[in-house]
Amino acid sequence: MNGWDKAFWLLFIAIEASIVGANVFFFSALGVILGFAVVAAGLAKVGESAFHMRASRELSDQKETVKKLTAWLNRQYELTQGIRGIYDHRFHHHDRKRGELQDDIDRKYRELAGKIIDVENRMNLISKALLSHTRSAVAVSVAVPAAPAGRTFPAVWGDIRRMAERSASIFTLSRGVRNAIVSVTGDSIVLRSELTGKERSLRRDDFLHFWSILNDRKRLNFLKDIKDPKLVRLGSIVVSFFARLPYVEHGVKPRMLYLMDADTHELGTLRTSAQRI
Repeated sequence: MNGWDKAFWLLFIAIEASIVGANVFFFSALGVILGFAVVAAGLAKVGESAFHMRASRELSDQKETVKKLTAWLNRQYELTQGIRGIYDHRFHHHDRKRGELQDDIDRKYRELAGKIIDVENRMNLISKALLSHTRSAVAVSVAVPAAPAGRTFPAVWGDIRRMAERSASIFTLSRGVRNAIVSVTGDSIVLRSELTGKERSLRRDDFLHFWSILNDRKRLNFLKDIKDPKLVRLGSIVVSFFARLPYVEHGVKPRMLYLMDADTHELGTLRTSAQRI
């Protein structure tokens, strides 16, 4: 009960007592009416107090309910944040593991690719060595044919063209690079290098330049006797053709051609010369 309620009830008691006392000594209809009016006001105040107390209790209950609901929501929020933290940690952990696994796969793939390339290189070297050995063995084992009828360049060019027409490819002497023979005409031979994939044409005059030196000196040092840069670039494959003529033997270190007095091997085969500079 607040101060206003106390004042109201003190005033109510005083007025009611005065009216009752006055009616005892001086009874009148007006006094009775005033007494009832004061009683009605008291009853109204009692009803108002009861309503106010009930509303206060309901408001207090609602506040308590809201307080409990707020506490429950706070607990649910904290629980949700905890679960989110756990999932975030697991997500980042799995993402890091996935990245590490991908890096490991890439590293092993590069290592495997490097090993495969190394094996291929070794196999190529072995194949070239076996091929060179086979060609040398064949050259040594063939029968020695008769001496040629002449050594004029037209006859030599005819032998080179005939060899090119019968062969699908020709290998260089020093590195064993395969050159596929694309076409043969009256004055040129077109080849495609397995190493570069490019085609190049060897003209009849290119061979004539090499033959002039070889026929004059009976030997040709590819690195020293050829001065023309263009012919130097073509020289590796040109000397490979000459070395397969029956009356020409060769050396590799240095790359030499030797013109023989008689045929020493068959057309298209190789024979290593026993001569030395």
